[in-house]
Amino acid sequence: ALALAINRQEIIENITQARQLPATALIPPSMWSLNDGFFIDGDVESARVLFNLALEEMKITREELPPLTLTYNTVTDHHKIAQAIQQQWKDAFGIQIELRNKEWKVFLDELNHKQFQIARMGCVAAFNDPISFLDQYRYGNTSNNYPGWVDAKYTAILEKADQVADPEARLLLL
Repeated sequence: ALALAINRQEIIENITQARQLPATALIPPSMWSLNDGFFIDGDVESARVLFNLALEEMKITREELPPLTLTYNTVTDHHKIAQAIQQQWKDAFGIQIELRNKEWKVFLDELNHKQFQIARMGCVAAFNDPISFLDQYRYGNTSNNYPGWVDAKYTAILEKADQVADPEARLLLL
């Protein structure tokens, strides 16, 4: 819900102003022509449905939602983006988000020790292949997998893709 409610295009137009493409998938569209995005940018309507469903599943009201904190490293644009996201989540869900900035080394240390709720991070591909972005989540203990997310099916698909010689079949797996 939180990811859906972010209007990335608005952030690009009003803050970064560098004509980027909104990131609506893990793989950037500039790298992978099959990637039409995983969700619609700034889809507040769907976000609200999912947010309310999450509250129901947790058996809490919006007022009982624990405080949420968005952590980012100290860079002027990151602060502006965090403020924009904070306002977008307030507008979409009526919730307050605490912003917390950290110097880069402290920020990375906290990410590595999983001392965050929501954190800003970017990723640059080492080479022009979707695996550059996907591989960081192959295992829960990968160095850049800061949340420690792991899924056996996801890992199995990546391992299968490693064994496929046909580039098109491999791309479909990825």
